[in-house]
Amino acid sequence: ARLLANGELDYLGRLDDQVKIRGFRIELGEITAALKAHPALSDAAVVVLRYAQERGQRLVAYIVGEVAFGELRAFLRQRLPEYMVPNAVVTMERLPLTANGKLDRRALPSPSAERPALEQDFAPAAEPLEEIIAGVWAEVLGLERVGRWDDFFELGGHSLLATQAASRLEQALGTPVSLNALFRWPRVADLAEQLARARTDSDVEAPSIAKRSRDGGQPLSFSQERLWYLHRLQPDSGAFNLAFAVRLNGAVDVAALAGSFRELERRHETLRTVFSERDGRPLQQVLPAGRVDQPMIDLAALTPFDRQRESARLAHAEAEHPFDLNQDVLLRVRLLRLGDMSHLVLLTSHHVAGDGWSMEILIREVTAVYEAFRRGRPSPLPELPIQYIDYAVWQRRRLEGAVLNAHLAYWRPLLERLPRLELPTDRPRSAAAVRGGGQHPVLLQKELVERLASLAQAEGASLFMALLAGFEALLLKWTGQTDMVIGTNVAGRDRLETESLIGCFINQLVLRTDLAGNPPFRELLRRVRTTCLQAYAHQELPFEKLIAELRPERQPGGSLLYQVKFELQHNAPSAELPELRLESFEIDRPIVRYDLHLVLAEVEGEAVGALLYDTHLFDASTIRRMAEDLLTVLKATVANPESTLEELHGVVDRARRRRIGERRRQRKELNVEGLRKVRRRAVSPLSSVDAT
Repeated sequence: ARLLANGELDYLGRLDDQVKIRGFRIELGEITAALKAHPALSDAAVVVLRYAQERGQRLVAYIVGEVAFGELRAFLRQRLPEYMVPNAVVTMERLPLTANGKLDRRALPSPSAERPALEQDFAPAAEPLEEIIAGVWAEVLGLERVGRWDDFFELGGHSLLATQAASRLEQALGTPVSLNALFRWPRVADLAEQLARARTDSDVEAPSIAKRSRDGGQPLSFSQERLWYLHRLQPDSGAFNLAFAVRLNGAVDVAALAGSFRELERRHETLRTVFSERDGRPLQQVLPAGRVDQPMIDLAALTPFDRQRESARLAHAEAEHPFDLNQDVLLRVRLLRLGDMSHLVLLTSHHVAGDGWSMEILIREVTAVYEAFRRGRPSPLPELPIQYIDYAVWQRRRLEGAVLNAHLAYWRPLLERLPRLELPTDRPRSAAAVRGGGQHPVLLQKELVERLASLAQAEGASLFMALLAGFEALLLKWTGQTDMVIGTNVAGRDRLETESLIGCFINQLVLRTDLAGNPPFRELLRRVRTTCLQAYAHQELPFEKLIAELRPERQPGGSLLYQVKFELQHNAPSAELPELRLESFEIDRPIVRYDLHLVLAEVEGEAVGALLYDTHLFDASTIRRMAEDLLTVLKATVANPESTLEELHGVVDRARRRRIGERRRQRKELNVEGLRKVRRRAVSPLSSVDAT
C-alpha cells in the first residue's frame, strides 16, 4: 500500500506483484487498475516476461475487450509514467483462472510473436534494405514481424534496445549505423531511406572482430593503455578499482558460488590477463584459468554492531587494496559469513579489466551459473565467439588512416581554444594534482523525473539530455560562461560482438554547447540534443587516442579538456535467485577526479545520486547551495519550458532568498527555545547536578 497526501492508505495489491524493470520498481496492480479504468475493457491483467538473456524484461498486458494498441497506450500515458506502460498487449475472450479463482499465469499465451495492433495497418517491407531493418527490429524486440511504417519506440523499444538494434544493423549491413540515426528516423521506411543515402558516402566499412593469436603478447586497447600508465604512476593506489558488494539473505551453496566465479574467470580471458612491458610498450598476456579463489571470513560470532562495523571496514579495505597488474588475477572475491542465513560477497576488479557494464554482465552470469551448479547441471551460458584481447587488436587496426581522419575532422575544430569552466571556488587552485573527495546527495523525485522525461520526449531528446541542459543552465548561473564544456561517459559497445564481453570499453566524450543569446530552456534542450547526437556519431574515437592526436596543454591542477562531468546511469548490477534475497551493500569511497562531477542513477522512477567535488577547492556549504540551485532550476524548467535562462536564474535568486529567510527563522526559533531551556534550568533544583 501507499500513503496518500490526505492520510488515506491506497491498497495496491500483493507484495509479490511488485517487480523491477530497468531500475524501476513497478506495482503490477497499479497498471492493472489503470487498464480496467478504460471503458472498453471488462477485465485485464499484467505480467512480466523475460526477453532472451541480453534483452532484459518487458511488461505485457492481457485484456478482455476491443481497443486499439495506440489508443490504449495513450490512455495509460495519462495515468501512468512511461516506464509503466506495457510494451505489448494481448486481447483475449477471457482471462484464464485457477481452481481458486486466481489468474493462471501459466495459461497466458506468449506475446513474443505478436506485433502490437498499432493505428496504421501492417505494411510489409517494400525493398531489401527495409527487410533487413525490419528483421533486426523483430529480433531485438522479440516480435514475429515488423512493418515498414512501424516505429521502433512504439513497438516497445527503449534506449538500451536501440543501442543493440544499431549494432546489429551495422553487423548485418557492413556499414556504420549510428544511434543518432535511429532516434531521428525511428520508422523502418524512413531509416532505410537515410541509410541508403549514407551508403553512397565514403564511409569505410568496419571489418568484423576476429580471433587472434595468444602467443607472445598482444597490444592493449587505448583505454587499457591509459589505465596501465596511470597505474604505473600510482602502483600502490586502489583509485582505479571497481568494487561491488551484495548481501545474500538465505541458504547459500558456498561450493556452487565458488564454482560460479571460477567459471566466470574461465569464460572471460580479461579476468586472467597480466601486463608486461617490451621496448617501452605494454603488452597483455592471457594466463590459464583456475586462479580465482573465494576465501571466507566468519563474522557470525560478533555482536550485530561489531559485525556491521567490521563488514564495512573489510569492504572498504578490499575496495582500496591495489592490484599488481604484472601477476594478479583481476577479479577478487571475498565471502563474509554474517550468520547461517546471511552472507556478504565482496567483488573487486581493476578498471583495466572492466567497467560498469562489465559488472552487470558479471552479476548476471554468476547468477545463471550458480543456479545451474546448485542443481548439479552444467553452465547454461554459450561460449563467447571472441575475447577482449581480440577487440583490442581490432581497435588498433581500425582506428588509423581514413577512419581516424574522419573522426579527427569533427573533434579537432570543436576542441580548439577550449575554454576552462571557471567555477567560483572557496580556495585557490593548487598546482599539485591532488584532490580530496567529497560528496553531497542529490535526489530528484519521481514526479520531477517523469515531467523532465516527457519534456525531453516532446523534443525528440532523452532524459539525459534534459538533465544535462538543466545542469548547464545552473553552471551558467554560477560562472557566467556561455561556452559550456562538460564531459560524460558512453558505454563504447557499439559492436554486436562486444555486448557480452567483460572488459574496459567505456569512453569519455566532450560535450561543448553554446548557451549564448539567453535562449528559452526548450531551445537550450534542442542545442544540447544536437551536441549530444553529433558527439555520439563520433564516439568510436577513444578519449586516449584523441588526447594523443591533439596533445592539449594540461593546466596546473586541472583535468584535460574538461573540469566538470555529468553521468546518468540507467542500470545497476542486480539479480534474482530462488531461495535467496539479494541486497546491495554500499561501500563508502568517494573518488573525485574533477572539480565537480554530477552522478545520477534512475532508481524506482527517481534520479538518485550525488555531486562529487574536490574538497581542496570547495566547502560543503557551497556544494549544498549548488545542489539546491540545481533542484530549483529543474523544477522551474518543467513548470515553464519557455522560460529564458535569465528568467530561470531569477527563479534561483528568489528561491535562495526564501531559503535564507527560512534558515534565519529556524535559527531564531532554536535560539528562543534554547533560552527557554536555560531559564528553566536556572530555576530547577537539579541545575547544579545538570551542570556537573
